[in-house]
Amino acid sequence: MNPHFLFNTLNTISKTAYIEGAERTSDLISSVSALLRYNLGDIDKPTTLSDEVEIVKEYFFIQKTRFGDRGEFEENIDPAENGNISNKSVYHGCFSHYFTFFFYLIRFL
Repeated sequence: MNPHFLFNTLNTISKTAYIEGAERTSDLISSVSALLRYNLGDIDKPTTLSDEVEIVKEYFFIQKTRFGDRGEFEENIDPAENGNISNKSVYHGCFSHYFTFFFYLIRFL
């Protein structure tokens, strides 16, 4: 399936949900779309730390919707490090080399 078609379809569903008053559903679909777009992008293309943080927030919004109040997310990022360039750590699931720059706590009870 062509990713362009998939993103257009998700965008159409998201906007339809919004028009129908289902804003949370619209936001959830937008988060799924953002994760897919990020992970289907060029893996070798450098990205900024702030981009990585934003995609983790999208992921957590989806998990928070799924698990409700059983999850929590804390973020403590040194603003001086926000522009650092890296490879796509979220895609690789490798956050450890950033722990000197920022801290995430995602926990589901």
